[in-house]
Amino acid sequence: MERIAFTYGGRLLVAHLAAYGLAVALEGAGVEAYVGHDPDSQSFEPVVAFAGERAAVAEAVRASARATEAVVERDIEPGKRGNDRRAVIWARASFANDPDRATLVLGLRQELVDAAEADDTPFVAALLASLGAPATWGGDRVKPSDGATALDGVLGNHTSDLVRGVLRPARRAAAEIPDDAFASPGLGPAGDQHDKTGWAPPGTDVDLAHQWLAVLGLSLLPVAHRATARSATPACWRLSRPTRHGVTLPLLAAPVSLPRLRALLSLAALTEITAVGGEEPDQQHPPERMRAAGELRSLGVEEVVAFERSYLRGSGSSVGFTYRRGERVGLR
Repeated sequence: MERIAFTYGGRLLVAHLAAYGLAVALEGAGVEAYVGHDPDSQSFEPVVAFAGERAAVAEAVRASARATEAVVERDIEPGKRGNDRRAVIWARASFANDPDRATLVLGLRQELVDAAEADDTPFVAALLASLGAPATWGGDRVKPSDGATALDGVLGNHTSDLVRGVLRPARRAAAEIPDDAFASPGLGPAGDQHDKTGWAPPGTDVDLAHQWLAVLGLSLLPVAHRATARSATPACWRLSRPTRHGVTLPLLAAPVSLPRLRALLSLAALTEITAVGGEEPDQQHPPERMRAAGELRSLGVEEVVAFERSYLRGSGSSVGFTYRRGERVGLR
C-alpha cells in the first residue's frame, strides 16, 4: 500500500482532520483508504494508507472540490458580490429576530439536502451533515445556529465566516491542485499560508488545499440534531468548573478503514475519557473513565489526543475560537 503522512504532527487538530479528508476523497473516488498514526514517531503524525496509485490522489482531491462547488458557492441572495455575499450553508448564521429570514434560509438548505440525495458522489451530503447546514428540525424555540458543528470557530462578521473565509478559497485551491502535489510521502506546510480554520493555533502555516481536506474530514463527524437543544458533534466535549470545551480523537497504531473510524469517533467513551474526572482527567480514575478506557482498549485504541478550545480575544458576542496543541493521553 502507498502511505501519505501529514508531517504537521499529531498535536495539531487540523492534521488529523486533513488525514480524514484525504481518506474521504480517496474513498469517494473508489480507492480503498485507511487512517492511522505513526507509532514510531514522538509527534504521532496522522497517516493515510491506500490501495492505489499515488498519481490518482490529486485527481481524487480535485473531484471532491468540483463536486461541492455549487453547494459551497450558493448564496442566499444571488448576484451579490464581495462582502455582501451570504452563504446558504453557514449553519451558525442566526436569524432569531427575523422569522421570515429563518424560514427562507432553512428552505434553501432543504433544497440542497434534496439535491444531495440525488447526487452520485458522497461529498455534498457529507459536507452538509458535517457543517450542520440541514438544520430544518425543532420547534419555534430552536435557533438555526443551534444546528452548527461544534468545530466551527471562525469569527463570523460582515466580511467573513467559515464558508466565505475558509471553504471557498480552500475549495478553489483544491480544485486546482497539481498532479504532483502528493508525489512525496510527507505533506506539510508550503509557502506562507496561515491556517484559517481555527483547527491550529493562530499563525500556524497550513497549505490551503490541506485546509480543504480538513473541512472534508469533518464529514466523519456529522452533526446530530436534537429537537429541544443545541445539536451535538461527535468526539466533542464540555467540562464544567471552570467551563472548558474540546475534542478528543483516537490514536491508531494500526490503520483502520473509514467505516471503523466513523464508529470509533461516534463512541461516547471517546469523550468520557476527557469529560469526566474533574480538572485533571488523566490523573484521576473514576469508574466512568475506567469503563470508557476499557471499551476503547477492547477496540484497539491504546491512546487518544485531546484538543482544548481557546477563545479568540475581542470576539465579543460573536463566537470565535481556535484549538490548542493536543495532549496525548494513554488509556491506563
